[in-house]
Amino acid sequence: MTPIQIIEQEFNSLKQRIADNLDETGTTASGQTKESLDVKTFVDGCILYGRKAFATVETGRKEGSIPFDFVEIIRRWAISKGIRPDPIQYIRQESERWRPKYTPEERGMNAFAGSVAYTIRERGTQLHRNNGRNDIFSNEIQKTVEIIKSRLTELYKQLAIEKLQGGTL
Repeated sequence: MTPIQIIEQEFNSLKQRIADNLDETGTTASGQTKESLDVKTFVDGCILYGRKAFATVETGRKEGSIPFDFVEIIRRWAISKGIRPDPIQYIRQESERWRPKYTPEERGMNAFAGSVAYTIRERGTQLHRNNGRNDIFSNEIQKTVEIIKSRLTELYKQLAIEKLQGGTL
């Protein structure tokens, strides 16, 4: 096995362990973060790619500006997580001159998503306020570095022994 093959094998193992951790910690909602993980192999190493804001699975999102469609993003997240806010009934009665734009369930979800988006904009996510976590990828990266170092050391030691025994060194 070549050094690049060892590195690629360990990066693919890292990718799988991170995906498993996302599931085990209940972090997965839509699966987009997990699906964004991709190992690219080059002549001199590998890179594990993830979505743009991948680190937020451990750090959370700090307060501040939010995307234009953030309420819709939160709404989709809540649906993916199976969150069902209480419906908000209309006081006004439907008539020929007025028909409700949303169902009571949609009104409840919109109010929930708007409230969550506002809280994140003003205070950040709860994960961020609680100083994050390190059980998704940080620990796994350290393990992977140690495994790669150990496997490469063993490979080069074996190659050196073979060269010495063959008398070609």
